[in-house]
Amino acid sequence: MEESNLAAPLAHNKPGAEGGGAPARRRGPLLVQALLLVLWAAVVIAAYYVTHKPWTALRWVAPLLAAGDLLLALGLWLLAGGLGRMLLGPMPSLHPWERGALNLAGGLGVGGLALLGLGWLGGFQRLILWALLLLALVALRNGWRAYLADGREGARSLRGLTAFEAAAASFTVVSALIGLAFALAPPIQWDSLVYHLELPRQYLAAGALAAPAGNLFAGFPQTAEMWFTWAMGLRGGSTAAALGWLVGVTALLGLAGMAQRRLGRRATWLAPAFLLSGWSFAGGLGTAYVDWWVLLFGLALLVALLEWGAEGRPFWLWLAGLMVGFAMGTKYTAAM
Repeated sequence: MEESNLAAPLAHNKPGAEGGGAPARRRGPLLVQALLLVLWAAVVIAAYYVTHKPWTALRWVAPLLAAGDLLLALGLWLLAGGLGRMLLGPMPSLHPWERGALNLAGGLGVGGLALLGLGWLGGFQRLILWALLLLALVALRNGWRAYLADGREGARSLRGLTAFEAAAASFTVVSALIGLAFALAPPIQWDSLVYHLELPRQYLAAGALAAPAGNLFAGFPQTAEMWFTWAMGLRGGSTAAALGWLVGVTALLGLAGMAQRRLGRRATWLAPAFLLSGWSFAGGLGTAYVDWWVLLFGLALLVALLEWGAEGRPFWLWLAGLMVGFAMGTKYTAAM
Protein backbone atom coordinates (compact mmCIF):
# COMPACT_ATOMS: atom_id res chain seq x y z
CA MET A 1 0.00 0.00 0.00
CA GLU A 2 2.82 2.42 0.87
CA GLU A 3 4.65 1.67 -2.37
CA SER A 4 1.53 2.41 -4.42
CA ASN A 5 1.01 5.70 -2.54
CA LEU A 6 4.61 6.76 -3.24
CA ALA A 7 4.41 5.74 -6.88
CA ALA A 8 1.32 7.86 -7.54
CA PRO A 9 2.97 11.32 -7.29
CA LEU A 10 6.02 10.06 -9.20
CA ALA A 11 3.88 8.81 -12.01
CA HIS A 12 2.00 12.11 -12.01
CA ASN A 13 5.28 14.02 -12.58
CA LYS A 14 6.47 11.90 -15.51
CA PRO A 15 6.80 13.89 -18.79
CA GLY A 16 4.12 11.78 -20.44
CA ALA A 17 1.70 11.94 -17.55
CA GLU A 18 -1.26 14.24 -17.36
CA GLY A 19 -0.17 17.78 -16.48
CA GLY A 20 3.55 17.02 -17.15
CA GLY A 21 3.70 19.54 -20.00
CA ALA A 22 2.23 22.44 -18.01
CA PRO A 23 5.60 23.91 -16.82
CA ALA A 24 6.83 24.01 -20.43
CA ARG A 25 3.66 25.83 -21.50
CA ARG A 26 4.08 28.35 -18.66
CA ARG A 27 7.77 29.10 -19.53
CA GLY A 28 6.89 31.70 -22.17
CA PRO A 29 4.57 33.81 -19.96
CA LEU A 30 7.07 33.63 -17.09
CA LEU A 31 9.82 35.03 -19.36
CA VAL A 32 7.57 37.88 -20.43
CA GLN A 33 6.72 38.62 -16.79
CA ALA A 34 10.42 38.67 -15.88
CA LEU A 35 11.22 41.09 -18.72
CA LEU A 36 8.33 43.33 -17.70
CA LEU A 37 9.61 43.32 -14.11
CA VAL A 38 13.09 44.36 -15.25
CA LEU A 39 11.62 47.08 -17.48
CA TRP A 40 9.46 48.39 -14.65
CA ALA A 41 12.48 48.51 -12.31
CA ALA A 42 14.44 50.46 -14.96
CA VAL A 43 11.60 52.97 -15.34
CA VAL A 44 11.30 53.47 -11.57
CA ILE A 45 15.08 53.95 -11.16
CA ALA A 46 15.20 56.42 -14.07
CA ALA A 47 12.26 58.39 -12.68
CA TYR A 48 13.87 58.48 -9.24
CA TYR A 49 17.15 59.73 -10.73
CA VAL A 50 15.49 62.53 -12.69
CA THR A 51 13.50 63.79 -9.71
CA HIS A 52 16.20 63.44 -7.07
CA LYS A 53 19.39 64.44 -8.89
CA PRO A 54 20.03 68.10 -9.74
CA TRP A 55 19.19 68.26 -13.46
CA THR A 56 20.67 71.59 -14.51
CA ALA A 57 20.89 73.03 -17.99
CA LEU A 58 24.61 72.23 -18.02
CA ARG A 59 23.81 68.51 -18.30
CA TRP A 60 22.34 69.07 -21.74
CA VAL A 61 25.52 70.89 -22.79
CA ALA A 62 27.78 68.05 -21.61
CA PRO A 63 27.70 66.15 -24.95
CA LEU A 64 28.72 69.32 -26.76
CA LEU A 65 31.59 69.86 -24.33
CA ALA A 66 32.71 66.25 -24.86
CA ALA A 67 32.60 66.75 -28.63
CA GLY A 68 34.70 69.90 -28.17
CA ASP A 69 37.27 67.97 -26.10
CA LEU A 70 37.54 65.32 -28.81
CA LEU A 71 37.78 67.91 -31.59
CA LEU A 72 40.61 69.78 -29.84
CA ALA A 73 42.42 66.51 -29.13
CA LEU A 74 42.07 65.62 -32.80
CA GLY A 75 43.71 68.92 -33.68
CA LEU A 76 46.73 68.15 -31.50
CA TRP A 77 46.86 64.59 -32.81
CA LEU A 78 46.84 65.82 -36.41
CA LEU A 79 49.53 68.36 -35.61
CA ALA A 80 51.82 65.75 -34.04
CA GLY A 81 51.22 63.23 -36.84
CA GLY A 82 51.78 65.86 -39.51
CA LEU A 83 55.02 66.99 -37.86
CA GLY A 84 56.27 63.41 -37.76
CA ARG A 85 55.26 62.87 -41.40
CA MET A 86 57.28 65.89 -42.51
CA LEU A 87 60.29 64.87 -40.43
CA LEU A 88 60.41 61.15 -41.27
CA GLY A 89 59.14 61.10 -44.83
CA PRO A 90 56.92 58.48 -46.54
CA MET A 91 58.71 55.23 -45.41
CA PRO A 92 57.14 53.21 -48.27
CA SER A 93 58.25 49.79 -46.99
CA LEU A 94 55.79 49.98 -44.09
CA HIS A 95 52.06 49.35 -43.86
CA PRO A 96 50.21 52.70 -43.94
CA TRP A 97 49.11 52.29 -40.32
CA GLU A 98 52.68 51.48 -39.28
CA ARG A 99 53.79 54.70 -40.95
CA GLY A 100 51.08 56.55 -39.06
CA ALA A 101 52.25 55.15 -35.72
CA LEU A 102 55.87 56.07 -36.41
CA ASN A 103 54.86 59.53 -37.62
CA LEU A 104 52.87 60.18 -34.47
CA ALA A 105 55.65 58.87 -32.25
CA GLY A 106 58.20 61.13 -33.95
CA GLY A 107 55.90 64.15 -33.81
CA LEU A 108 55.07 63.64 -30.14
CA GLY A 109 58.73 63.27 -29.21
CA VAL A 110 60.02 66.30 -31.13
CA GLY A 111 56.95 68.35 -30.24
CA GLY A 112 57.38 67.51 -26.56
CA LEU A 113 60.91 68.93 -26.62
CA ALA A 114 59.64 72.09 -28.35
CA LEU A 115 56.91 72.50 -25.72
CA LEU A 116 59.52 72.06 -23.00
CA GLY A 117 61.42 74.99 -24.47
CA LEU A 118 58.22 77.01 -24.70
CA GLY A 119 57.58 76.38 -21.03
CA TRP A 120 61.07 77.51 -20.09
CA LEU A 121 60.42 80.75 -21.96
CA GLY A 122 57.18 81.34 -20.07
CA GLY A 123 54.92 80.54 -23.01
CA PHE A 124 52.31 78.45 -21.20
CA GLN A 125 49.67 81.15 -21.69
CA ARG A 126 46.25 80.11 -22.99
CA LEU A 127 46.27 82.72 -25.76
CA ILE A 128 49.72 81.56 -26.90
CA LEU A 129 48.69 77.89 -26.84
CA TRP A 130 45.55 78.58 -28.89
CA ALA A 131 47.46 80.65 -31.42
CA LEU A 132 50.17 78.00 -31.64
CA LEU A 133 47.61 75.30 -32.41
CA LEU A 134 46.01 77.27 -35.24
CA LEU A 135 49.30 78.42 -36.75
CA ALA A 136 50.87 74.97 -36.53
CA LEU A 137 47.87 73.31 -38.20
CA VAL A 138 48.18 75.75 -41.09
CA ALA A 139 51.97 75.44 -41.35
CA LEU A 140 51.89 71.61 -41.22
CA ARG A 141 48.84 71.11 -43.44
CA ASN A 142 50.74 69.10 -46.07
CA GLY A 143 52.11 66.82 -43.37
CA TRP A 144 48.83 66.04 -41.64
CA ARG A 145 47.01 65.61 -44.95
CA ALA A 146 49.53 62.93 -45.92
CA TYR A 147 49.17 61.49 -42.42
CA LEU A 148 45.41 61.19 -42.88
CA ALA A 149 45.87 59.75 -46.36
CA ASP A 150 47.97 56.94 -44.88
CA GLY A 151 45.15 56.17 -42.46
CA ARG A 152 42.60 55.97 -45.27
CA GLU A 153 44.91 53.80 -47.36
CA GLY A 154 45.31 51.38 -44.48
CA ALA A 155 41.54 51.19 -44.01
CA ARG A 156 41.00 50.37 -47.70
CA SER A 157 43.34 47.39 -47.42
CA LEU A 158 41.02 45.74 -44.88
CA ARG A 159 37.82 45.44 -46.90
CA GLY A 160 35.92 42.17 -47.02
CA LEU A 161 36.59 40.84 -43.51
CA THR A 162 35.86 37.20 -42.73
CA ALA A 163 33.59 36.36 -39.80
CA PHE A 164 36.62 35.70 -37.58
CA GLU A 165 38.30 38.96 -38.58
CA ALA A 166 35.05 40.88 -38.10
CA ALA A 167 34.67 39.45 -34.58
CA ALA A 168 38.21 40.49 -33.61
CA ALA A 169 37.71 43.92 -35.20
CA SER A 170 34.39 44.39 -33.39
CA PHE A 171 35.96 43.52 -30.05
CA THR A 172 38.78 46.01 -30.69
CA VAL A 173 36.43 48.81 -31.78
CA VAL A 174 33.98 48.33 -28.90
CA SER A 175 36.82 48.24 -26.35
CA ALA A 176 38.27 51.42 -27.82
CA LEU A 177 34.90 53.20 -27.76
CA ILE A 178 34.42 52.26 -24.10
CA GLY A 179 37.81 53.83 -23.44
CA LEU A 180 36.72 56.97 -25.28
CA ALA A 181 33.65 57.27 -23.05
CA PHE A 182 35.88 57.19 -19.96
CA ALA A 183 38.33 59.65 -21.52
CA LEU A 184 35.61 62.23 -22.21
CA ALA A 185 34.23 61.95 -18.66
CA PRO A 186 35.78 64.05 -15.88
CA PRO A 187 39.10 62.48 -14.82
CA ILE A 188 39.02 60.61 -11.51
CA GLN A 189 42.12 58.38 -11.73
CA TRP A 190 44.70 58.71 -8.97
CA ASP A 191 47.83 59.24 -11.07
CA SER A 192 46.04 61.72 -13.32
CA LEU A 193 44.82 63.85 -10.43
CA VAL A 194 48.10 63.66 -8.49
CA TYR A 195 50.59 64.47 -11.23
CA HIS A 196 49.75 63.68 -14.88
CA LEU A 197 47.14 66.44 -14.94
CA GLU A 198 48.05 68.24 -11.73
CA LEU A 199 51.52 69.24 -12.93
CA PRO A 200 50.15 70.72 -16.18
CA ARG A 201 47.51 72.58 -14.14
CA GLN A 202 50.26 74.16 -12.06
CA TYR A 203 52.32 74.97 -15.15
CA LEU A 204 49.34 76.79 -16.63
CA ALA A 205 48.69 78.62 -13.38
CA ALA A 206 52.32 79.81 -13.37
CA GLY A 207 52.32 80.43 -17.13
CA ALA A 208 55.67 78.66 -17.38
CA LEU A 209 57.53 75.46 -16.63
CA ALA A 210 57.72 75.83 -12.86
CA ALA A 211 58.88 73.43 -10.17
CA PRO A 212 55.78 72.78 -8.02
CA ALA A 213 56.53 72.76 -4.31
CA GLY A 214 55.50 69.67 -2.38
CA ASN A 215 54.78 67.37 -5.35
CA LEU A 216 57.05 64.33 -5.19
CA PHE A 217 56.31 63.47 -8.81
CA ALA A 218 57.60 66.71 -10.32
CA GLY A 219 60.88 65.00 -11.23
CA PHE A 220 59.22 62.47 -13.53
CA PRO A 221 59.76 62.60 -17.34
CA GLN A 222 57.62 65.24 -18.99
CA THR A 223 57.02 64.33 -22.67
CA ALA A 224 53.37 63.41 -22.24
CA GLU A 225 52.85 66.11 -19.59
CA MET A 226 53.95 68.76 -22.10
CA TRP A 227 51.22 67.70 -24.48
CA PHE A 228 48.74 67.41 -21.60
CA THR A 229 49.64 71.00 -20.68
CA TRP A 230 48.86 72.14 -24.21
CA ALA A 231 45.57 70.20 -24.22
CA MET A 232 44.51 71.58 -20.83
CA GLY A 233 45.49 75.07 -21.95
CA LEU A 234 42.93 74.71 -24.74
CA ARG A 235 40.10 73.46 -22.50
CA GLY A 236 40.63 70.95 -19.68
CA GLY A 237 41.61 67.54 -18.35
CA SER A 238 39.19 65.63 -20.59
CA THR A 239 40.91 67.15 -23.63
CA ALA A 240 44.21 65.72 -22.38
CA ALA A 241 42.62 62.31 -21.73
CA ALA A 242 41.08 62.33 -25.23
CA LEU A 243 44.52 63.05 -26.69
CA GLY A 244 45.89 60.08 -24.74
CA TRP A 245 43.06 57.95 -26.16
CA LEU A 246 44.04 58.94 -29.70
CA VAL A 247 47.65 58.03 -28.96
CA GLY A 248 46.52 54.58 -27.78
CA VAL A 249 44.25 54.02 -30.79
CA THR A 250 47.08 54.97 -33.15
CA ALA A 251 49.34 52.45 -31.39
CA LEU A 252 46.65 49.78 -31.83
CA LEU A 253 46.30 50.55 -35.53
CA GLY A 254 50.07 50.54 -35.96
CA LEU A 255 50.20 47.12 -34.31
CA ALA A 256 47.41 45.89 -36.62
CA GLY A 257 49.32 47.12 -39.67
CA MET A 258 52.54 45.50 -38.49
CA ALA A 259 50.72 42.19 -37.84
CA GLN A 260 49.12 42.25 -41.29
CA ARG A 261 52.41 42.89 -43.08
CA ARG A 262 54.46 40.33 -41.16
CA LEU A 263 51.96 37.64 -40.07
CA GLY A 264 49.18 37.86 -42.65
CA ARG A 265 45.70 39.31 -42.90
CA ARG A 266 44.18 36.96 -40.32
CA ALA A 267 46.40 38.48 -37.59
CA THR A 268 45.50 42.09 -38.43
CA TRP A 269 42.76 42.55 -35.85
CA LEU A 270 43.77 39.62 -33.67
CA ALA A 271 46.92 41.41 -32.46
CA PRO A 272 45.17 44.51 -31.04
CA ALA A 273 42.31 42.32 -29.73
CA PHE A 274 44.82 40.24 -27.76
CA LEU A 275 46.28 43.44 -26.32
CA LEU A 276 42.88 44.81 -25.28
CA SER A 277 41.89 41.52 -23.64
CA GLY A 278 43.96 42.69 -20.66
CA TRP A 279 42.19 45.24 -18.48
CA SER A 280 45.35 47.27 -17.87
CA PHE A 281 45.51 48.02 -21.58
CA ALA A 282 41.77 48.45 -22.19
CA GLY A 283 41.23 50.55 -19.05
CA GLY A 284 44.31 52.65 -19.75
CA LEU A 285 42.82 53.92 -23.01
CA GLY A 286 40.42 56.13 -21.08
CA THR A 287 42.91 57.64 -18.64
CA ALA A 288 45.36 60.52 -18.90
CA TYR A 289 48.22 58.12 -18.17
CA VAL A 290 51.48 57.74 -20.11
CA ASP A 291 51.60 53.95 -20.60
CA TRP A 292 50.05 54.01 -24.08
CA TRP A 293 52.55 56.70 -25.06
CA VAL A 294 55.37 54.37 -24.03
CA LEU A 295 53.72 51.51 -25.94
CA LEU A 296 53.60 53.69 -29.06
CA PHE A 297 57.30 54.54 -28.76
CA GLY A 298 58.07 50.86 -28.09
CA LEU A 299 56.15 49.80 -31.19
CA ALA A 300 58.02 52.38 -33.27
CA LEU A 301 61.32 51.11 -31.82
CA LEU A 302 60.48 47.52 -32.75
CA VAL A 303 59.46 48.44 -36.29
CA ALA A 304 62.62 50.51 -36.79
CA LEU A 305 64.88 47.70 -35.53
CA LEU A 306 63.21 45.10 -37.74
CA GLU A 307 63.52 47.35 -40.78
CA TRP A 308 67.16 48.04 -39.97
CA GLY A 309 67.77 44.30 -39.78
CA ALA A 310 66.12 43.81 -43.18
CA GLU A 311 67.52 46.84 -45.02
CA GLY A 312 70.62 47.81 -43.08
CA ARG A 313 69.92 51.53 -43.61
CA PRO A 314 71.37 53.77 -40.87
CA PHE A 315 68.12 55.78 -40.92
CA TRP A 316 66.30 52.98 -39.12
CA LEU A 317 68.97 52.62 -36.45
CA TRP A 318 68.96 56.36 -35.77
CA LEU A 319 65.17 56.28 -35.58
CA ALA A 320 65.27 53.37 -33.11
CA GLY A 321 67.64 55.34 -30.90
CA LEU A 322 65.35 58.36 -30.98
CA MET A 323 62.39 56.20 -29.93
CA VAL A 324 64.33 54.86 -26.95
CA GLY A 325 65.05 58.44 -25.88
CA PHE A 326 61.44 59.54 -26.36
CA ALA A 327 60.20 56.53 -24.39
CA MET A 328 62.55 57.25 -21.50
CA GLY A 329 61.52 60.90 -21.68
CA THR A 330 57.96 59.70 -21.03
CA LYS A 331 58.54 57.09 -18.31
CA TYR A 332 61.84 56.13 -16.68
CA THR A 333 61.10 52.40 -16.62
CA ALA A 334 60.65 52.40 -20.41
CA ALA A 335 64.46 52.52 -20.78
CA MET A 336 64.58 48.94 -19.51
